[in-house]
Amino acid sequence: MKKTAVHQGDHLSSTEGVSGDLFTLNNPLTFKYPSLMDKTYIPGLDPHLEKEEVIVFFKLNNTLIHKKMNKNSEAYDPDWPLPVYPSPRKPVWILSELMAWQEALKNKRNRSIALEVDDEQH
Repeated sequence: MKKTAVHQGDHLSSTEGVSGDLFTLNNPLTFKYPSLMDKTYIPGLDPHLEKEEVIVFFKLNNTLIHKKMNKNSEAYDPDWPLPVYPSPRKPVWILSELMAWQEALKNKRNRSIALEVDDEQH
C-alpha cells in the first residue's frame, strides 16, 4: 500500500493506501484535520466548534450528540452544553463550554475513584 502524508495547516496527516490532496471527514477512507486547525482567532475570543469538530475532538458521534440533548433519551446529559445558532441550520458549540463539560466528567470520575479507595480502606 502506498503511504501518503499531506500537510494540513500546522499538522501532518499520514494515511496508508490513500493518495490525493484533499482529505475530508465525509469520506470514510480519508481524514482531514478539523477546520479549527486552520482558523486564526483573536486572543480572548472564545472559539466556536462546528459539529464535525466536536465529533473529532471529543471522540463522539452525531447520534450521541443528539441523544445528550434529548431529555427523553437514556444518554441525556443535563450538563452537555447546548449549541448556539449563528444561522438557523448551523449549530456550533462554544469551546470553553465543552471544555468545562469535559472537566466536570473528569471531576466526577475522580470523586468516584476517591470514594472507592476510601471504602476499601475502611
